[in-house]
This record gives sequence, C-alpha cells and structure tokens, in this order.
Amino acid sequence: SLQSQTIKNMKPINPSIFLAVKLASFFSLPCQAAEKEVKEISSIIKESTDKINKLDVEGGLKHIHPTNYSEYSHIPQKPLLRIDRKSLIDICKAIFPSLKMKSGPALDLKVVIKGDMAYATYQSKKQIGDGPPMMVRHTDIFVRENKNWSLTHSHRSILNGE
Repeated sequence: SLQSQTIKNMKPINPSIFLAVKLASFFSLPCQAAEKEVKEISSIIKESTDKINKLDVEGGLKHIHPTNYSEYSHIPQKPLLRIDRKSLIDICKAIFPSLKMKSGPALDLKVVIKGDMAYATYQSKKQIGDGPPMMVRHTDIFVRENKNWSLTHSHRSILNGE
C-alpha cells in the first residue's frame, strides 16, 4: 500500500530536532496562556467602559473585587478610597446620570500578567457633560481568585495639556 511504502521511505528523525520541537511547544504553552489572560483583562476593560457609557453601572462594575477595592482618582483629585463593590455601585448609580460622563475606548492598552496578578495601563478620553474632553491615564490592578479576574485597585489621573 501507499502508506506502508511512505513509511519505508521515511528517514529517522534527528533526536536533536525532535527535542527542539518538543521544547518549543512546551515553552509556547505559557505564552498562549498569557495571551488568553491578556484578552480576558482587555475584554473586562472594554465591557466595563461600554456598560458605564450606557449607565449600566452594575454591569460595568461587576468585575470590581467584592470586598477589597481601592482607587486613586484625579477626576477630581481625591485621597485613596477603599470601598466594597456594593457601596461603590450604590454611589455610582446615584451620581453617574447627572455627570453625563462618556469614556472613549482604551488607547495604548498594555496588560502584564504575573501569576494570579495582572496590571493594565492605558489612556482614554473622558468627557463630563458639555465640558472639554480630557485624556486620562489609567493603571488597573487585577487579582485572579477562583479562576475569575477582579479589579482590586485603580489609579486615574488627568494628563497635563490634554
């Protein structure tokens, strides 16, 4: 048969080539896993922005850590705030409709995964009501618990000259 003829004509593979291929596939696994996690974090950021823009505060903040969240915000500048997710949602539901804030997409998004921790840096254009648009720099820190990513810390600051 053609199959048995093909097998007879095959040369044995060089063991060093075999080893190199096996090692390459082994080392690509962590990269593929990290790529999947980067996509997860990127998706969380996009989904949160989209939902907040539609005033779906609860949906937009669902990835906030339930009990251990803190943030620095320079919109306007505030001291470090530690708050649980439910209280943050209640506050945001009360003030977001009157702010009429719109956020643009994450620009220059970079996500770094370190085990069960990750951080994301990016910029986005924000506009409050009819005010001038401003460019805001974000640093978000995520923790993975029970296979789910939660935002545990956020820092936002307005870029000068924007």
